[in-house]
Amino acid sequence: VINVLVITLGMVLAIEVLRHQLDRAAKGNKFFHTVLELMYRELTTLGIVEFVIYLMHKYHENFNYQMEAIFVDVHFMLFYTAVFNAAYSCCVRILSGYRTDRSWVKLENIDVDHYIGIRKEFDRLESELKSTGRNWQSSRLTANSSNSSEIRETTCCESFREVMQDLAFKIRYPLLSRRYNELFYLVRFHELRAHFLDSNNLPPKFQ
Repeated sequence: VINVLVITLGMVLAIEVLRHQLDRAAKGNKFFHTVLELMYRELTTLGIVEFVIYLMHKYHENFNYQMEAIFVDVHFMLFYTAVFNAAYSCCVRILSGYRTDRSWVKLENIDVDHYIGIRKEFDRLESELKSTGRNWQSSRLTANSSNSSEIRETTCCESFREVMQDLAFKIRYPLLSRRYNELFYLVRFHELRAHFLDSNNLPPKFQ
C-alpha cells in the first residue's frame, strides 16, 4: 500500500509540475492559454465521469461490466478526439502565424516603386477578371471601412454556389487566379500597413 501511495503521489507531483510549466509557457499568449483551459476542462470532465463509474463499480450490485467497457472506450475516444482537435488547432495557429509573418516581412521590404508596379498589375488582372464575370473578389478590396461592418447574410445554397463557382473559375483560369490571389494579399497587406502607420502617426519606413 505504501509503495502504491508513493507512486501515486509521485505521478500527481509530476503532473502538477508539467501543468505549471505549460501555464508558464502559455502566459501572455491568449490562444494557447485558451487551448490549455479547454484541455483542463476535458480532463476535469473525464475525471468526474471516471469517478462516477468507480462509485457504480464499487457499490452497485448488478453492475454491467460489459457496458462499462464499451462506455469507457467511447468516452476515451471522444477525449482523444478533443486532444487531436486541440493539437491540430495549435499546428494551424503556428503555421498561419509563420506564413503571415513572412508575408508581412516581404511587404515591408517592398519599396514604393515596386509597389506601384504591383498595383498596376493588380488593376490589370482585376480588369481581366471583370471581363470573365468574376468580379466578386474585387468587392473585398474596394469596400471601405465605413460599411465593412455590414456583412451580407447568405444562405447555405448561396455560399455553396459561390464556392463551386470559385472552384470552377480556378480550374478554368489557374494561372490568372493564382497570380491575382498573390497580388491581392500583397495589396491588402500594404493597405493594412498604411492604415496602421497613419493611425499611429508613424513614419513610412517604420518596421
